[in-house]
Parts: sequence; C-alpha cells; structure tokens
Amino acid sequence: MRKLNDDPVFEYWQAATYMNVKEGYLRDLTKQRRIETVKIGGLVRIRLSECERILHEGTRPATRPLARGRFN
Repeated sequence: MRKLNDDPVFEYWQAATYMNVKEGYLRDLTKQRRIETVKIGGLVRIRLSECERILHEGTRPATRPLARGRFN
C-alpha cells in the first residue's frame, strides 16, 4: 500500500501552478472526466501523479535535429 505522503494531493490552483496551465483548464478536464481526481467531502483534489501523467502524455518528441551552428 502506498504511503499518503508519497502522492500528495493539490488544490486546483496548486496543480495549475505546478503544471503552468490555467486553473479553468483543469476544471474543464475534471468536468469532462478526462483526469482522475480525489473527492474529499465537497472538495476536489488532484494527485501529483495525475499532474505528472498529464504532462508526460502531452510531451511531444523532437522530430528533427537542430541545424548546425544554431542555438549553441
């Protein structure tokens, strides 16, 4: 079983700050049930692991190398 501190939960504003996105974007994803949330009473929280999953899934690999002599 995972320890509670291994995967902390964030409020919307904290998760948005961590991910560098708007809070409304996370709320929209929640309403669309596209992200996993934790509901504690009437409060909704987002796990750190879910934030990292979203960031990882949105990562696009480079498809071309940099031209020689540029950005050095």
